[in-house]
Amino acid sequence: MKKLFIYTVLMIFLLSTLVAQDRSGFQGGTISGKVLNSEGNTPVEYANIILFKQADSSQVTGTISDKEGNFQLTKIFPGKYYIYVQFMGFAKQTIDNVEISKGAMQIDLGEIVLVADAINLDNVVVEGQRPTLSYDIDKKVINLADLPSVISGTAIDVLENVPSITVDIEGNVSLRGSGSFQVLIDGRPTILESQEALEQLPASSIDRIEIITNPSAKYDPSGTAGVINVILKKDQNTGISGVVNLNGGLNDKYGGDVLGVYKNSWYSITLGFDYNKRYMPGNREEESMTTFNSNQYYYDSNGDFGFGFDGGGIRAGVDFTLGENDFLGFNARIRSRDMNRSGNNQYSEWTSIDPTKINYLSKSQSINDHNSFNINTNYQHKFNDSGHELQANFSVGHREGNEESITELWE
Repeated sequence: MKKLFIYTVLMIFLLSTLVAQDRSGFQGGTISGKVLNSEGNTPVEYANIILFKQADSSQVTGTISDKEGNFQLTKIFPGKYYIYVQFMGFAKQTIDNVEISKGAMQIDLGEIVLVADAINLDNVVVEGQRPTLSYDIDKKVINLADLPSVISGTAIDVLENVPSITVDIEGNVSLRGSGSFQVLIDGRPTILESQEALEQLPASSIDRIEIITNPSAKYDPSGTAGVINVILKKDQNTGISGVVNLNGGLNDKYGGDVLGVYKNSWYSITLGFDYNKRYMPGNREEESMTTFNSNQYYYDSNGDFGFGFDGGGIRAGVDFTLGENDFLGFNARIRSRDMNRSGNNQYSEWTSIDPTKINYLSKSQSINDHNSFNINTNYQHKFNDSGHELQANFSVGHREGNEESITELWE
């Protein structure tokens, strides 16, 4: 009995060893072929060849074609299969009824031709939109094409929501908390004060605004906070073109501008007119109490005020294209502006010692008007290296104005 048990164990061990050896040495069937392009019968490299069982569509194995288009699937058990042959940009080929059997262990599918899978695209439109605010290495750029809500205002309206710039209720602009900055128009200085230049430039005539908070020596900045460079619109088409803008609003606000351009292959002439009137009314109330040595002192005031400006200007320019890399331009601007401030206030004063009120009125009127002109000549030479250029600018201007202020006080 003991010997029978030993013989049985030895027999099982020998049989399992033989089966393992048979499986490890199993060669199986092979399927081969060659993948070609229908256009010119050229080999298709890296085509995918995938083998599936016909019974349950489960994936068995796969490979890719070599640079000659050849492929081979090996160690395939007898059975029925189908094959997918596919490559990006070509229609998929399906080969059915591929059978491996004892009498057919090596199957050559021959040449498999793939046909380009053409897709007809009809009415495809690719659109792009540049961002309203973009960042370059040394500046922020505001593109006005995507800001229709401010097109009827001035450059100040454009700057109200720009990072690093604040605009108070009276329209005073600060760059990084400072009112000391330089305004350039088309990269050239203007004779106007920075605040005045921004007030008088209609937004509809501006293509983009560049905010340069760390200006290099290229800009020769006179301000401590940075540079605001206003780039005006310039028509790129040849021939005669123009644009007219009108705007209006509540509380005596209206204006408009006209821009005309003539351009040919080597020079262009620009002529523009603009006028804007802005008035901002308001009212104020103030109540004050001061305690001193157990006594109260009262001060109340209320009234209305208003401030605004109206003004217009003419600008003209001639630009010459002297060659592929040389440009010469002459530009002139004439402007006139009147600024008005007014106020009417009623005051009352009394104390806890003497409750009798002292009433008086105050009326103020301030008028500031000025006229100015500015002429610029600009020469530019661009070198072949990107970003390298030589610029020469000459500017002359004159400004004159009057200021008158009246304050009346009576009980």
